[in-house]
Amino acid sequence: MLNLKKTKIMTTGTLNEFILDGTEIEITSYHTFLGSIITRDGYDNKEINTRLSIGRMAMTKLEKIMKDWNVKKATKIKIAETIIFPTVTYGSESWTVRKRERKKIDVFELWTWRRLLRVPWTEKRTNFSVLEDVKPKRSLEATILRLKLRYFGHVMRAKRSLERDIMLGKVEGHGKQGKPRLRWLDSIKEATGLRLEDLKEAVQDRKKWRTLVEEKTRNRVRTNVK
Repeated sequence: MLNLKKTKIMTTGTLNEFILDGTEIEITSYHTFLGSIITRDGYDNKEINTRLSIGRMAMTKLEKIMKDWNVKKATKIKIAETIIFPTVTYGSESWTVRKRERKKIDVFELWTWRRLLRVPWTEKRTNFSVLEDVKPKRSLEATILRLKLRYFGHVMRAKRSLERDIMLGKVEGHGKQGKPRLRWLDSIKEATGLRLEDLKEAVQDRKKWRTLVEEKTRNRVRTNVK
């Protein structure tokens, strides 16, 4: 039996009121499903902002360890990479990261490293010098891209897959006027510099695809480091 009082609906269209069996159903603009936020407009900025806030809270809770001089720097870095960053990257395989969100992710990463190294805001230290001290393999944003590329390769290698059909599917009709919005698949093509047909061929060789993913993510430039 469906509890209508606890039921909410979300639609991509315009809907001011929805009544079922005489009960008005609440219309929501976003919904949390399996820990990820799905919004009415399809953008991921709300989900990314939420994940970054969760990452900041995780860092704050571990502040006692990060301020402990008896804990080695290498240990603190490992804690950040295995505990703090995964709370941010959860579900990031489905994100379409725009320039604005990419900058926020880069800012959060440098904030984490500065807190870890106990760099006060009064110390005029460049982001480049902080990264030279930490020496991470890749940026947090590049880690997210790496997860997306690996997920793309996994799905594209499947012969019969609903995920693959959805990933490659297109909706007929005309879009709104103005600059077209960045789609998830567009971000994959932009990051690799390959066309869709070339991507389909590249993912079939697992070893070459892993090499390509490592190459594209390790050389990824941060937006706040010159």
